Amino acid sequence: MMEKLPTPVSRILHPDEKVLKVMRQIVLARWPKWLIITSKRIVYYDQKIFGRYELRDFPYSKIELILCRVGLFATLFYVRKEGGEELRIPWLKKMEIRSVFETIYNALNKVAIEPISIKKRKFFIGEEFILEKPAEVVSRMAMAGGKAWPTEGEAESIEERLRKLKELLEKGLITREEYEHHRKRILESI
Repeated sequence: MMEKLPTPVSRILHPDEKVLKVMRQIVLARWPKWLIITSKRIVYYDQKIFGRYELRDFPYSKIELILCRVGLFATLFYVRKEGGEELRIPWLKKMEIRSVFETIYNALNKVAIEPISIKKRKFFIGEEFILEKPAEVVSRMAMAGGKAWPTEGEAESIEERLRKLKELLEKGLITREEYEHHRKRILESI
């Protein structure tokens, strides 16, 4: 049974977004921090006293690095966005952190164009999992329309690919340098 999500988190989820995993921080405080893994992003929710809260989301297309460290007594979950924004959550449930890592890895692979590199290190009294996603321009999921980005097997004209790339630039989803790089790559494929 899926745990009931806090109201602010439920409000920001898209209708087609599926919640894959919900994790709460192990704390003695009244309001633990939440980590919600969806089909499109990682959501962090920290409820504070007097109805205040902090809510941050990390779309898979913008994630640069994910680190899960499991020690003898403690765990650490760390995420870094391409812009440098970071999230650190200590003291997550030790038994669930591996399944959270696998869930994120599978979700990232569905969205990413280039393969995700994974590093696993085993220590004497712990282990560490690191996901490093290469910087990429476009994900398979078109952010504006919600349609899937065409795979390599689908026949698509060069003009159509360039038009879609131009739309992403105009919407601000990619930088000018990224646009030029991918435009050059498309034109070289002729």
